[in-house]
Amino acid sequence: MNRVNASMPWRRLACVSALVVATLGSRRSQPRAGDSTRVLVSRREVRVLFSPETTQRWGWSKRSAGANSARYSWVAAVDLFDGPRYLELDVSQTDDRERAFASLSDVVAAGRPQLCRSKTVPRCSDVGLRAGVEGERVVLTLRDSATIMQLFSMRPTTVNVYRGRPAGSDRPAVGRVEYIDPQIPVPDSAFRADVARQRRQYQASINRITRSIGSRNRMGESIVLETGDSTALSVNEMHCSFDACGGFAIGIPDSSWILDDTTIAAVRRPGRIQSGGMLVYTSEGPYLVGQKPGTTILRARNIRSPSDTMPSRDPVPTSLQLELRVIPRLARIEIVPRPDSVRAAETVEFRLRGIDRAGQEVTALAAEWRIQTRPYAQTGFQLTRSVRFDSTGTAFIVARFGNRTDSLAIVVVPPRRR
Repeated sequence: MNRVNASMPWRRLACVSALVVATLGSRRSQPRAGDSTRVLVSRREVRVLFSPETTQRWGWSKRSAGANSARYSWVAAVDLFDGPRYLELDVSQTDDRERAFASLSDVVAAGRPQLCRSKTVPRCSDVGLRAGVEGERVVLTLRDSATIMQLFSMRPTTVNVYRGRPAGSDRPAVGRVEYIDPQIPVPDSAFRADVARQRRQYQASINRITRSIGSRNRMGESIVLETGDSTALSVNEMHCSFDACGGFAIGIPDSSWILDDTTIAAVRRPGRIQSGGMLVYTSEGPYLVGQKPGTTILRARNIRSPSDTMPSRDPVPTSLQLELRVIPRLARIEIVPRPDSVRAAETVEFRLRGIDRAGQEVTALAAEWRIQTRPYAQTGFQLTRSVRFDSTGTAFIVARFGNRTDSLAIVVVPPRRR
């Protein structure tokens, strides 16, 4: 699970060091970017003075086929409640040709200083940012009062700094902020509370926490059990930040599980068994036992976890429900139809039927499908599966329901000639 935090900018920044080609000439080993970086902040001006440069020659060699562009970068990142802002100067190779710079000043003059916001597609603007050289230091200067207040109104004590090179870049490091006159006001409790509220609103806009009832016998919006069969139950949480998600099971008391009709199924505690002289349980949570054919509702109530107080786009539910369908004990399952061969470019819709021990057909069985044709493999959990056979050869159709499996091998022949 990924969350927005102060470490995230460096996933992006560290990628810069991978964009390398052979450098022109040799250079001495450089210190960490934050070793002597100074960040001077007042209401009127921000000056980022990067560590002194020790490179003797500046430039890059001709880019070989398939190589990435060479790049020089000087970056200072300020972490805000809605993500970092980057004060940066970037000088990149725009063609395949070799280039040499007469001095550090020439390198800086070839770049464009900008303030950027890290999103899926970075957005950058000039906002009065300038770049220059003082002695052996590259200096970024911001003279925009509104932007300065946006970046430093909470008076952060550090910023993250980085220097990129065509071959061998600095490790991301920390530069300490020095506040000078005229001073940015120290934020009061009301201002801090307002920023905290904005941070929570932003986190809620990018985060989503969902809960669901889990079971290996879950088929879409239902759990399907054979009479006498059982399945372990769980409540699962999924945490998503933007489009990055991670999930896990949370524990709730056995008493939180309720069935509307207890004659169709029963919720039971895990049974204890002996293993190696120790007591263990047959499942991590309670399990559900099918008792007779029929349909009812399974409910999970009073669900609690630390996620209840976390920011989420949608309210985190404290109760869940799911349909439970108990079917007669099956004798077998079958994929239908069952063609021996099909022609290329033909589409066939397959479904799964069950035959109970009385010989009666049980319909509407969702199956875990695996479709293996020559160009690709498909998997899915559906009632039916439409398959287009694009290439000649042998295709395999596999369907699984519970512990039962059925499969087909189908020969795909060339299409009819017109």
